[in-house]
Amino acid sequence: MAGAIVPHAPVLLPPVSGDANAPRTAEVRAAIAGLEFEDIDAIVLLSPHGVETGVYRTTAGSLEAFGLPGIRATHPTDDETVGELSSTWRRPILDGRVDHGVLVPLLCMCPSVPMVATSLEEKRSFDRPSMEESAAEGRRFAEALGALRGRRLALVASCNTSAGLSPRAPLTEIEEAVEVEERLVGDLGRGRLSGALAVELGVAGSCAAGTLAAFAAAFAGTDIQLRAHDAPFGVGYLVATAARGS
Repeated sequence: MAGAIVPHAPVLLPPVSGDANAPRTAEVRAAIAGLEFEDIDAIVLLSPHGVETGVYRTTAGSLEAFGLPGIRATHPTDDETVGELSSTWRRPILDGRVDHGVLVPLLCMCPSVPMVATSLEEKRSFDRPSMEESAAEGRRFAEALGALRGRRLALVASCNTSAGLSPRAPLTEIEEAVEVEERLVGDLGRGRLSGALAVELGVAGSCAAGTLAAFAAAFAGTDIQLRAHDAPFGVGYLVATAARGS
């Protein structure tokens, strides 16, 4: 199975960032657009921003929640994988529109294969119990995904890192956020990712404790390659890839 970690901030989209800010996200956008998964049947993308935890029936949505209804996308899914993943994970099939944690990566990646969109329920607090709960659900997701047979799948973990990396960040500056971010980037630079660090990152203001924990579990013992990292607006955006044998 192949995999990638990608960010999902709407500002990564040029129509949102505008001409003035687009250059500040160019490296990260190029890394996302350059992702290539060879010989796969579908991408399974896990977002941390679901209204509830589950597997979306369709891969379609917009940024209407951000006041941008004209930014939208519809993409083919894989009905068989939707059904089997829902059953194996024991989480429902969701009939609503996909959240921005799915939509932004979809628009940045423009994949040529079907995308199965999945979500973890968005946490409203960054306290440790909430982050540990999210990470545990991410590990259950990874176990369910790994149990699917007969399909060549790629896992994409949708992840912004801390939203508290500078005084102008959405959560303003969180004291431990910069230190945890540096540990994460250092670990990825050495080819590894810890599920425990995913929880620490969540406590430090990241939405992605669950999605990173899922990625860490799915690619445990596998070399991970850091492709890009930046925090132009006080929120961490990173792109990384991994691949393991069947």
